[in-house]
Amino acid sequence: PQEDASSILSVSLSSLLDGSAAQLAQEAGADGVAVTMKDDQGALGWQSQQALASALQDGVDSGTVNAALTAWNEGDVYTVARLSCFRDEALGSNMDYTLRTSSDYRWRDSGDLHWATPSNEAVRSYLIGLMTELAQMGFDEIVLDYFGYPTQADGTLGNLGQSEDNYPAGALDGVITGFLAQAAQALEPYGTKVSLLVDGRLLTAEGDLAYAETTGLDLTQLLPLVDAVYTETADLEAAQAALEALAGEGEAPALVSLTAAPAEGSDGGTEALPDAGNWYIP
Repeated sequence: PQEDASSILSVSLSSLLDGSAAQLAQEAGADGVAVTMKDDQGALGWQSQQALASALQDGVDSGTVNAALTAWNEGDVYTVARLSCFRDEALGSNMDYTLRTSSDYRWRDSGDLHWATPSNEAVRSYLIGLMTELAQMGFDEIVLDYFGYPTQADGTLGNLGQSEDNYPAGALDGVITGFLAQAAQALEPYGTKVSLLVDGRLLTAEGDLAYAETTGLDLTQLLPLVDAVYTETADLEAAQAALEALAGEGEAPALVSLTAAPAEGSDGGTEALPDAGNWYIP
């Protein structure tokens, strides 16, 4: 697989398994493909050996999927696996792992989904185990979505139970940074890149401190651990400048804009979309 991709097409898992994703990428002029391997329901796109593993995604054959994915990743298409980390309906529905309210109920977000708490060591170990399995199957890059504690945009945070094993207010960044450091170390032997999908509010000139405090996403600590930052933004130049400022003296990771690819014959500009089909790297 090539070292980097300049544009990445979001594809279905079925197109990977039947091999048609290569043709789709070629037709779109993309250098790589991205596929959701763990969705926010907790469903997986492969047969995992992790004890906390949830059900498979619809249409996935548990007996053949791992071999098919390994064979795909031996090809020359750069492939990114997307994981919904802590927004996980299956795991978050379990009282042993859920993010809880102050009344000790399972917290729900604005989409009526449960989250697993990042503060739980078993949850973190499970996710690192999943990432390791994906790396062993040969994925070039893993991009982590819903990486951190929920934000006010995800739901009311005032009713979260503040405790060390649930929502340790004032210490969220330590939990998240420590988890990412462990994940990066686990994937290092495989050469698999680790990236984050973050809200554009973190990529402002000063950084959104309130947003960072509620999520635990301290980019000054996280950026040295990742290869790329995926975000939706209408101002790529400002986001790039903010990313470099947050990186300080270190090298800033690549900025990946979730946009539609430039239309044929256009001047190369991009149009941001809420649910972009393409991940276009300008």
